[in-house]
Amino acid sequence: MMRSMGMAARRNLTPLASVLACLLAETSLFASLTGISASPYPPTFGNLITYTALRSTDDPPVNHYVWEYRCVSCGTGNWITAPGQSQSIAFYETRLGTWEIRCTAYYNPISNPNLHPNPPAPSSVTRSVTFNPPDGFNIIAGDKTPCSMGMSTPLTCKLQITQGGNACGPYISGNAQERYPAPNPNVGWVPDPPPSNEYYIQGNTIVDLHICWYPWDQWTAIPLQGLLFGPTTIEVRLLADTCCGTKQVCNLGSWTIRRRKVSPTQWQNEVVGHTNGP
Repeated sequence: MMRSMGMAARRNLTPLASVLACLLAETSLFASLTGISASPYPPTFGNLITYTALRSTDDPPVNHYVWEYRCVSCGTGNWITAPGQSQSIAFYETRLGTWEIRCTAYYNPISNPNLHPNPPAPSSVTRSVTFNPPDGFNIIAGDKTPCSMGMSTPLTCKLQITQGGNACGPYISGNAQERYPAPNPNVGWVPDPPPSNEYYIQGNTIVDLHICWYPWDQWTAIPLQGLLFGPTTIEVRLLADTCCGTKQVCNLGSWTIRRRKVSPTQWQNEVVGHTNGP
């Protein structure tokens, strides 16, 4: 009698063990998101950065993702929902500061609706990303480029904004200014207020229009290869927009130029010095 009862008990345990095994298998499907990757990292101001939600190998099937972001440089702001419901999302970050990025995964119902009639609870992960200020520039146009003398023929100089020696991205929000510390350091930063038609930001580049004009009799009296002025040092800075709604002063450095008459009708700038900031 005892033996038969034991056999019956073992037979009753068999389906129970199956249910427990099934429960354990289904429970493993409740793994959450494990993090958010950012590429490229560290990010560059004004550049494209792609965020991807990281999943464990046994994460259940995802129905959709919700991405949110907020500025945390000046307290904790409200979450803003970004468009798109994919596992990855990309932003051009045009403003300086520290941001929090949050991704929430919403799941489909799992494989055994009798055991789990409702989908798993949503899973969220958060990470912070800091966009540091630019600290320099490259001179990409305006050096030793002959230009006609006259008010209607400006020389276009271009200064590419950099961070850590690398070019910033194409979407920078802010204003550029310059200053001639000598011979009159009290002139101050110009344009004030920025921008102007002669000094402005285009993508990640400061466009600086230089004009050389003389009355014709004075111009013809200047010998060829004669120095028109300089060397003169020009300081450069960026008033970058931040995620707090303020302006951050970014000292980009300075460049030193002289100006020379190179033909009967033309002049050119010659860069003789360049120092990156801050």
